[in-house]
Amino acid sequence: MKFNSQSFPYPLLTPADSGNDYIDGAFECVLKFSEHLSEDDQIELNYRCMLSVDEIVNEIEEGNAKYSLEINCPETLYRRVISLEPRGTIYLDATELHGKVSFTPMIIVQKKINNFKSLDFNPEYEQQGFDLFPGDILASDIPVVQYVEFNQLAIDTLVKIRTDDNLPPMLYSIDPTPKYLYISMGESLRSLWTEIGEDSGIQPYLAMSIYKDCIYVAVEELIVNEEAENQQWARALTNKIGEMKISLPIEADFNEINLIAQQLVQNVGIEKILKLKGAK
Repeated sequence: MKFNSQSFPYPLLTPADSGNDYIDGAFECVLKFSEHLSEDDQIELNYRCMLSVDEIVNEIEEGNAKYSLEINCPETLYRRVISLEPRGTIYLDATELHGKVSFTPMIIVQKKINNFKSLDFNPEYEQQGFDLFPGDILASDIPVVQYVEFNQLAIDTLVKIRTDDNLPPMLYSIDPTPKYLYISMGESLRSLWTEIGEDSGIQPYLAMSIYKDCIYVAVEELIVNEEAENQQWARALTNKIGEMKISLPIEADFNEINLIAQQLVQNVGIEKILKLKGAK
């Protein structure tokens, strides 16, 4: 549902009646965000809408208007308007958000409303009626701003494994996409991966081989492709590279990129091997 935000040629219920269109009545939506991401990188958002203008309540109950939430993240160009119940929970994909994110509760018209009036209108409207159309905003609350930093380099947040029946059974390929780095595996290798993947004694060797190759491809992509930094996996990788004070070469060089990739996976690779062997 798109909403009309160019102008409001009708009374609009706003926080503390800042527009003076209503002499009484209020709309408020309380938002509560989870402190941690779920295992599948979801942000849990609990909400509760409160409204004291009877005429708008009636329009919502009749299905002519809905509680809504506009979510806007300029850095990732993410913008959505989600319909809400009076209270409930929604889940947001954290990988689609980064930096400043604004959440604006609204009430948006869904079906044409003829001759809308309210006893809470400012007297200047003299009980004038207004025709409202889908997308018109009946009420809005104060925007809530959150800062989302989805920048972990945890392997399972950057890398996804999938089976590719077109590959030879024991081979794999690395496929960067805008959202994830995919390791595509032949059927036999994927089966072996699943079988030994939970073995803590073998995992570090996987990290120093297949995972290292994956990070190599990702680092190379950052160097040779100017647009790669806008991809979601790239933001997390770039932040981690900065934290480790690693400098990327101007041009792609196999040995330099290989050394960088080894550094980036050493905490799940060689360091774990040394710990398993009791080395200091």
